Amino acid sequence: MSGKLRLIVIDNKHYLHKVEHHKETEFGRTICTEKVTIYQEGFKKSPLRIIFKEGYRLKWRVGHPDKGVLWSVDDKALSSRKTVQINLNRPAVIAAFVRHFTGHGWSPEEQNSPYLVKEGLKLIEMIDLPKGIN
Repeated sequence: MSGKLRLIVIDNKHYLHKVEHHKETEFGRTICTEKVTIYQEGFKKSPLRIIFKEGYRLKWRVGHPDKGVLWSVDDKALSSRKTVQINLNRPAVIAAFVRHFTGHGWSPEEQNSPYLVKEGLKLIEMIDLPKGIN
């Protein structure tokens, strides 16, 4: 569902959201980035934008092989190689982002510029996001 605006209703408010996948090369290595953009309907000038950029020392991997998916090896299950996956395209994940960030500074009805979160991967541990692909 990369790049396509999708409608979701959260707490009786309408939101549009999309997930975009980007690749870039840094020091000869391909780096994947997922960008989540969420607009409250009628307030397109003040979207929430969350950037999930793969890093060298971060335990989360981004967007490959599945676009819109973050995954990590679960520290408690290293021996069995189980992974923890978060599908950024899931409505439950989008709802968790909206609820978290409206309580932490994003106010689309009052702002006139984007609310940018550049270090999305560092927030994964702090926000209770639904796990799994579906």
